[in-house]
Amino acid sequence: MKQYAKMNKTVYEYHKKGCDDMANINDVARKAGVSKSTVSNVFNGKKNVSDEIRQKVFHIADNLGYYPNKLASALTTKRTGLTGLFIDNNSRFRHMDYKLIEGVSRELRKTNKHMILYLQAGKDNDVNAMDINNKLIAEPIDEAIIIAPMVKDIRINELIDMRKPIVIIGQAPNHLLPRVKCLDVDNIQISYEVTKHLLELGHRKIALINSDSNMTISIDRMKGYIKALKEYHIEYNPEYTFNSDNTEEMGQQLGSRILNQLDMTAVITSSDEVASGLYKEAEQCGIAIPKDLSIFALGGTDKQLKPDLCTVYVDYEKLGKQAVTLLSDKEARTNQVIDAYELCIADSIKRII
Repeated sequence: MKQYAKMNKTVYEYHKKGCDDMANINDVARKAGVSKSTVSNVFNGKKNVSDEIRQKVFHIADNLGYYPNKLASALTTKRTGLTGLFIDNNSRFRHMDYKLIEGVSRELRKTNKHMILYLQAGKDNDVNAMDINNKLIAEPIDEAIIIAPMVKDIRINELIDMRKPIVIIGQAPNHLLPRVKCLDVDNIQISYEVTKHLLELGHRKIALINSDSNMTISIDRMKGYIKALKEYHIEYNPEYTFNSDNTEEMGQQLGSRILNQLDMTAVITSSDEVASGLYKEAEQCGIAIPKDLSIFALGGTDKQLKPDLCTVYVDYEKLGKQAVTLLSDKEARTNQVIDAYELCIADSIKRII
């Protein structure tokens, strides 16, 4: 026992010496010519510090090798400086995920906040409330950003119960709007514009491969699709609408199911991943794009297809940045639609008689 106690004392003295040699908050304050509380405000992301002082403190802290003890700070401030980013990624990252992460992380960095990434499957019954709760307790976050919400979303309910500020990138379920903030592009308008563009080219039998039926974006896209059909006095036919998990494999599976059964002339897909699968199946079936079939994707990434795919470019990085800004803006509207998209016309569609 004596030997064990002696070893512990040695470890303690070694650790203490190491800590004593490290720069602390007083060193940073002295070097920067500011108070200790100002340094603390800089690292806690408080806004009552000028950009000039903030950058000066960060620069000096970096030179001195000082980094605040987040755990010790959290015990005092009751805040960890951590923002949870919840992504529905079906076990794979898409281009939009990378851009959203980039936008969120860049904006958080401005106030010295950090991000914890939570990867969730897209089905609501795959998201276990107990699992979410355990993770949030193990990795306590101050606030959350949720991407691609579902109509019945356990994640949102759990975070509301824990009284965490939430911003949703997407359309929040209506009954939650007073309690959460959300922002997105106008998915009803996007779907309407794409459908109308195909109608103006002479297409009348247009199929829609939508996202999962449990996602709020799917409801908005369906509204825009039906709105455009009504303007051209075309009756909505449910046989021309499908749901997908936004993967290339699903696009190919649906392609094999519908290309030989329906006499459509155009297909709108939920993403270019789905469009890619449709391209593959069309080639196997001897269907030429756009000669025999026009394809337009509602969401674009960096996937290269031939002929070049008509798609909707969404500035996901801008959405990510705006979501972080919205978290800290107590006066902001709860539901915001931002202009961050454009239709990119390419070679995968054609005019028909």
